[in-house]
Amino acid sequence: MEHIYEAGWIPRFLRHLSETSNVSCADIERIFFNDKVKTNNPAAATWAQALMESLGSSVNQNDLVFLWGDINRMKNQIFDTGDIIATEKWAASVWTSGKGTTTLDAQWRINKIGTIRRAMDYMAQPAIGTKLLQTVDRVEATLDALSLTLLGPDLAKVGNLKMRHRKWFNGFMNERNTFVAGKMSSWASDASETYTRSTPREVVVSNTGSLAEWTSTTKFLKALQTGKPGGWDEGRGVVGWYKW
Repeated sequence: MEHIYEAGWIPRFLRHLSETSNVSCADIERIFFNDKVKTNNPAAATWAQALMESLGSSVNQNDLVFLWGDINRMKNQIFDTGDIIATEKWAASVWTSGKGTTTLDAQWRINKIGTIRRAMDYMAQPAIGTKLLQTVDRVEATLDALSLTLLGPDLAKVGNLKMRHRKWFNGFMNERNTFVAGKMSSWASDASETYTRSTPREVVVSNTGSLAEWTSTTKFLKALQTGKPGGWDEGRGVVGWYKW
């Protein structure tokens, strides 16, 4: 079972706090990792652990999901700040099974695009969006409980944790949505160019696949290039993932 989003949710937020205000690493350690203070979760020894428990745990299993490993890995890469597909390998020749022959890498990349698309489709499901919002609310309820325990100086340092979290989370989700949508469109254009030297056009018949397979691939690539993302509500914030 996996988290709706990623376990990196909490570390990224804590890093955001330290990078955008006068909250030092020592402040983060004292406020979030002090095992001498009581939290709002009996299973959590620190507030950092209480926040992790808010994502999905033995007490809120309904907000965990069953997800195939390859799609979950793509979900993780979507939220990573690095590149999702190595750009230098798009049309590079690679060794095949150590037999001394070479083949273009484009088909492998299209398969990976498909996996990323399935991860995006997972995030766009209404039920997943609902669980995501429930998780956000639970994290912020924990942050509110933490704020009530803070004394003046620490409270002044971190400010309104719930408000800061929602602003950061919506911004981060919007950033990753935009990044991945742009990458998918770019990769689809590159793929069409690799197959046909013209974008977009019906791909040519190849000895590595049937006409039906190529036609299906072409439709997939065209959809990625021409489809417009939707599903983001600027007023309300996170309501799911982009849909094509």
